Amino acid sequence: MPPRSHELRDLLTRNSVPFEFYAADSETGLRLIDEFTLDVERLPAVIHYDGSVQHDPSLADVAAAHGIQTRPPRGVYDLAIAGAGPAGLGAAVYGASEGLRTVVFEPHALGGQAGTSSMIRNYLGFPRGISGGGLALRAWEQALLFGAQFVFMNEVTGLSPRGDTVVMTLGDGSQAVARAVIIATGVTYRRRDIPTRTT
Repeated sequence: MPPRSHELRDLLTRNSVPFEFYAADSETGLRLIDEFTLDVERLPAVIHYDGSVQHDPSLADVAAAHGIQTRPPRGVYDLAIAGAGPAGLGAAVYGASEGLRTVVFEPHALGGQAGTSSMIRNYLGFPRGISGGGLALRAWEQALLFGAQFVFMNEVTGLSPRGDTVVMTLGDGSQAVARAVIIATGVTYRRRDIPTRTT
């Protein structure tokens, strides 16, 4: 299975988007290729509920097709947060609840690494535990209610000062400006380049 298929399936799974996957050479896959006139040279393809098709889309393309904001609106934010894990979501709730114009940038999925945990037992306020996805969803809803904005599938790749503000360069080349920035990017596991031996 091509790595792009894994990447797209991981995106949808981590963001709790329901989907079905069919290999191109399966009976259903062959039927869908014929029914939607899919270009087999540009797989994987995403078929949306409305019948529209995206051939080999980027993660941002898939997100945008679901109505997800992938580029920041113009203007100066009081607070910008890189990362929507528990720390970033907590900062968004507190910042927005104090009336700060707040934006959160998340390149992958709500909840970060914690969002994939089946049970978190050491988080304040949940003595019986809560799933990582459940915790992230509650925090996201709370931040939205206070007016925080979220930009998904776009990461902060650079910071530079401009007077009393900070200019953030994003992965797609766009920029956002804020008076304060919190970096809450969490953990990324490094993989060693060790050959795999099969028996």
